Amino acid sequence: MRCVVVWLLVCLVPVARADAPWQPYPVDPQQVLQALADAQPLDLGGASVTGLALPHHRVASDLIAAGMLTAARGARPERIVLLTPDHFRRATRAFATTPRDFDTVLGRVPTDRRAVAALLQSPQVAASQLFEREHGLGELLPYVAQLFPGVPVLPVAVRIGATRAQWDHLVARLSPWVTPRTLVIQSTDFSHYLPHDQARRRDQQMLHAIAAGDLDAVAQARQPAHLDSRGGQYIQMRLQAQRFGAQPIVFGNYNSAERGATPPDLTTSYVAQVYAPAARDRVVQPLGAVRSLCVAGDTFFGRHVADWLAQAAVRRRVAAELQRRLRGCPLLLNLEGVLGDAGNATRPLQLVMPAEDTLAWLRELGVVAVSVANNHSHDLGDAGYAQMLQQLRAAGLQVLEQGDVQAVGALRVAAWTDLDNPPRPPRNLMPLPVLPPGAAVPDLALLHWGREYVTVPGAREQALARSLQAAGVAMVVGAHPHRDSRRIQLLGGLDAVQVHSLGNFIFDQRAPKASGAVLQISQFAQGTRALRLIALPDVFELGRDAGR
Repeated sequence: MRCVVVWLLVCLVPVARADAPWQPYPVDPQQVLQALADAQPLDLGGASVTGLALPHHRVASDLIAAGMLTAARGARPERIVLLTPDHFRRATRAFATTPRDFDTVLGRVPTDRRAVAALLQSPQVAASQLFEREHGLGELLPYVAQLFPGVPVLPVAVRIGATRAQWDHLVARLSPWVTPRTLVIQSTDFSHYLPHDQARRRDQQMLHAIAAGDLDAVAQARQPAHLDSRGGQYIQMRLQAQRFGAQPIVFGNYNSAERGATPPDLTTSYVAQVYAPAARDRVVQPLGAVRSLCVAGDTFFGRHVADWLAQAAVRRRVAAELQRRLRGCPLLLNLEGVLGDAGNATRPLQLVMPAEDTLAWLRELGVVAVSVANNHSHDLGDAGYAQMLQQLRAAGLQVLEQGDVQAVGALRVAAWTDLDNPPRPPRNLMPLPVLPPGAAVPDLALLHWGREYVTVPGAREQALARSLQAAGVAMVVGAHPHRDSRRIQLLGGLDAVQVHSLGNFIFDQRAPKASGAVLQISQFAQGTRALRLIALPDVFELGRDAGR
């Protein structure tokens, strides 16, 4: 009799089929719906989203919801690639996937079986049972079900110990499936189990690596001290760069202790990112209590550019396009030259700007501070320089003179020039070390240095940058070469970054010989900063389109 009972029990207990959907991860559906109702989507100016990097802790549901909602405002994707860490080390190979659909508390999410089958042809990928309790996906899937109903997903778990060569292998395998209508969502939390002050430093280091697009630095990050999936961050960054030419835009960074979710000595951090290729030419303001400052390079409103901008249609076109890109970001720039009553030079190579028009442009473009530490600010002598300082300050602008350290918004900023004009252009004006012991240390050093049209630092600039970095300066940014360097670079590790040249903002030089960019610096409530480099158009090219 006992055997019959055992047989009945075994046969009558339902057994999940191999192709049955995964059971819902335990998430309160009302919490998800409320997070979406409260979410503030990013203003990308209409640009479509190709990728997201989102947390998978419920305390960061505002970042999850904001990212998902921002992506859902664009065209419906044909598939969503979901990258998650293998938190519990259950993968038998470098990567795991599944052909089974996912049931969630807000509906079913289908799996892209064709893409899964193709991925499983790789010896580095295995089908796995790990998805039954992997919170890296479980926390995000209800948002997918709600905002992208019916869109199939390609789930990929990245083994914690996978190597860089294996990450590159997966990028190659995923590439055919990452089409222009594919959304790639990376599930990643950042610094783990650290006191808040140490976590803040780790966050800043990763924010620097992300801003620089430095895959070597990402590959060398520490798990979990920097983030819980180097592989996920690396794969996402490489896929986005290769498939879309997209760079990450950080829109949120905070720590679990700030939200009261963990003690301050045992925290987890969150760095939310969005990829939107069409937004690469404009400022994107992060969410929450963030203070931004935009830094621009050489700016001159005299000579040929004054004649060009005097045309009403050209002026309107240039102002509108620059405002579209800056989007109200307070601006700090290198004012290259000196203000004069009529803007007339008395000898060759003097850079003199009409005072009234120049001040009007600075107000219209949202300039809050100018550096006059350059080789043309004394072109009308000491009296002309003093008069310019008075005019700028009377207009409500902060003026950074040689070596001053001032608070510009949330940042401490100093400006220096390493070269001057009269009577012959002397160089190497800055001492080494730049900051002697006990001197005030700025967050940002704005330097006028280098050689014209040379976009990489020479030995002199390298020495100056190393001196500033050793003193604790986090950001070293240059002007004078009239061409921008096109990238942010790590400086002596992960704690400092450098942009050798921002090139021109507004100047009477034309592309392709000259070029420019704006550096957007966004400071979060915990004091960390996200950086982006935004390419600028040539002012003469902008004006040429004015009549169209």
